[in-house]
Amino acid sequence: MIDSENKSTGKPNPWNLSRVFNIYVVELALKSALFAAGVGAYLWAPDKLNVHTQFGWSAGISLINIMWILIFLTMVQKFFPQAVTSIGSRKQFKELFHLPPVEKFLGKDLADLSDDVFSTDFFKGSDNYKVLLEEKSALNKGALLVLLAWAGLNVVIGALYFKGVIDQSMLILVSMFYFLSDMICVLIYCPFQELFMKNRCCVTCRIFNWDSMMICTPLLFIPSWFSLTLCSFALFLLIRWEIVFNRHPERFSERFNLNLRCAGCKEKLCRMKESLPADKNPR
Repeated sequence: MIDSENKSTGKPNPWNLSRVFNIYVVELALKSALFAAGVGAYLWAPDKLNVHTQFGWSAGISLINIMWILIFLTMVQKFFPQAVTSIGSRKQFKELFHLPPVEKFLGKDLADLSDDVFSTDFFKGSDNYKVLLEEKSALNKGALLVLLAWAGLNVVIGALYFKGVIDQSMLILVSMFYFLSDMICVLIYCPFQELFMKNRCCVTCRIFNWDSMMICTPLLFIPSWFSLTLCSFALFLLIRWEIVFNRHPERFSERFNLNLRCAGCKEKLCRMKESLPADKNPR
């Protein structure tokens, strides 16, 4: 990964590109191309967006099959703590958890301490445990607001579909737009972050891995093998994410997980976003 410091000045260079950032830019391009193709198909060949006839081996290299493969691959990445996705997605894994200096937490000098400390009675009786619970509660409130807003939006879309105002092809196009919007939220602008979550960046996002289920939401209205396979994987990822968050909220907190702090970040996915003033960034 490219060093994030300008060697001539010794100062951080925000435009040094990390591998994860480069991968996400490529994903943005691919998803943009998919959405553009989807718009073209919707306008001139809507039958190409039919998940019943265009999905599976018999359909060959169809737009629907390409969409399925791309969405499925982004889901598969989330099953492993590899470095081709942002730590915002991978922070759920124990391997990516890094405690701050122990003395700041326990007043003890312990050279080797894992996240097992968070399940001890010693930690649960400390002020840090209260802080962790407060952070968890605040994150859950933000996530609940996102859930309500997302459910409201897609209930409207579903109602339009069942009333015949939009068709199945439009639902596929909406799903493609969500697929593209996921990368826009990471790299350019995220309304969930700004309006509801109020988190510093995607690395600390409480709902980072909700994206798979969000992408699949319009597909819930289209019973098919296409939607069943994708929605099942997405639901599994969502459930696992929520279980880990509730069991190990410390992994999602930059206060308790050094790997989520700005100082050690090498991804710099926020380079295209307006950053908060330094005195407002939590540390």
